[in-house]
Amino acid sequence: MAQIIDGEGIAADIRREVPGLAVLIVGSWKDSRTYADMKCNACGDVGIRSVLVDLPEDTSEAALVAEVHRLNADPAVHGLDEVGSEETE
Repeated sequence: MAQIIDGEGIAADIRREVPGLAVLIVGSWKDSRTYADMKCNACGDVGIRSVLVDLPEDTSEAALVAEVHRLNADPAVHGLDEVGSEETE
């Protein structure tokens, strides 16, 4: 016998269980941006959610720490990768 299912509800449950990676990039060094984009693309290839947070090079330490705390508090984020400019690496 056929059973009616809630496809949207099931999809939402699955999306909540999929791990997420936040890639935090500071500055505009081209190689860093390429690396960050590659990380996000690789996540998509294997079904991992990713978010790219792009901060300007003049971001203060306090603003950077606040962003890390915000990402740590986000239940959809399970990992954090920070990418900096040539001067910060």
